[in-house]
Amino acid sequence: HYFVTKKADKVDVICTRHGASSTAIEDRSAKSPAEQAKAFGIEGAMLEPFSKIAPLNSSNFSTPKIVQVWAMKISAQGQQVWRKIYKESRQLRAISVQPSPEGYLSLTQDGRISSKGATVYLHSLSKEGQIKWEKTIANRKYKRTFSSTPAKGGALLAGATSKTTRGLQDATLSYFSWQGELKWEAKFGSGRKAITKSACHLQDGNILAVGYYDKKPFMAWVSEDTGYVIKTEVLERVRHGKLYSLCQNQDGLICLLGTIYTKGKAGSEFLLAGLSTAGKILWQSRLGAKRVNEPATVLPLRDNEFLMGGTVAQSFGTKKQMWLHARNPQGETTFQAGFEGEKVTAIVATADGGFIVAGTTREYAMGRRDIWLIRFNKDKTIQWQKTLGGENDEVPLSIYPTTDGSFIVGGESYYYGLSEREAETAKLEQYLYVPFVPTDTIMDIHKTNFAEANTAATLAKQ
Repeated sequence: HYFVTKKADKVDVICTRHGASSTAIEDRSAKSPAEQAKAFGIEGAMLEPFSKIAPLNSSNFSTPKIVQVWAMKISAQGQQVWRKIYKESRQLRAISVQPSPEGYLSLTQDGRISSKGATVYLHSLSKEGQIKWEKTIANRKYKRTFSSTPAKGGALLAGATSKTTRGLQDATLSYFSWQGELKWEAKFGSGRKAITKSACHLQDGNILAVGYYDKKPFMAWVSEDTGYVIKTEVLERVRHGKLYSLCQNQDGLICLLGTIYTKGKAGSEFLLAGLSTAGKILWQSRLGAKRVNEPATVLPLRDNEFLMGGTVAQSFGTKKQMWLHARNPQGETTFQAGFEGEKVTAIVATADGGFIVAGTTREYAMGRRDIWLIRFNKDKTIQWQKTLGGENDEVPLSIYPTTDGSFIVGGESYYYGLSEREAETAKLEQYLYVPFVPTDTIMDIHKTNFAEANTAATLAKQ
């Protein structure tokens, strides 16, 4: 929004948006992101560079967004141990990387939705991050997977499926073993634009799934052994809303996190609710910023508190902030904090009663967008915070503890250019370039016979 004009020996800098003078701009010369982060006590580190291939000729090739799906192991102090990239394509979407008996289980979805459905890839990773096997889940038409939760002996995949891209859809919950075998799949919602967002194991042995249909938050109790849908209920006293995450503490109390909408008003608010094991509402409240409130996750802490994380902004298009909020089993607020990051994507509890928040930041990024890890003590004071990044956009999507006291992080990276396979094809095409031959010189039956025409057409295609 700035332009520079030179008049004799004087240079004026004018801001076309705010009309600021050159003096105001020069006096407020900002420090680099690394210096800002250091001033706030944030330790930044560069990730190992990705092996990306830039376009051979930017004038001849477009620059689409390439998605790289990765798994990264970090120590208890936030240091990078290793990082592996196991999938790269234009329309990939990472779901999660979670611990398994063999090492780690990664779930990735192809973002393209076609008549053949959306493909979900399962990768079994060793403890060093090496791929042991890869399996593809054969989905039905137009099936989407939104989240994955560790379960007893496998993983729960929450999503939705429909017969047409514009038609009504059913909420789904799939149970896969550590070997990638489908145990069962439950469907509910009766074709009313239903979506399952998350699920968790309850202490009574059943599974509780949450989501929404027709803009109404719903809960579904499912049998762990057979996938039989025991019952479904709509959250009371909420006309328009959605449920995104849930958890259960040691006392059996269930906490729900979602959003609620008010008719005639833009934006949404956070929806918090505490339920008994039987599903009875014990407390319910709404809070948040004026306009933008994006919930991420909720988890129980050691003292039976519930910790919620998300993203807030005062209005659309303004700077977003990372938001943390804690409540006791009675529904009373015990902690709340905001950080000048971009968004909260995942939270994990630590063995000493603290927790680690994973998110993204642009303010203190070494590159375009970096991973921001914040380690909290049991008393909710910050122990350390680190940024990890490089040239690409880095987004963590899941974080889980491992048996050796470290943590496994799964996420995505974005860069613009050609993927590795496309770049190799482009190199090959340079050597096999065939000049364009006008059609009339090949298929003009008045100048040549059909045999010669077919031969010339074949050579042109080759």
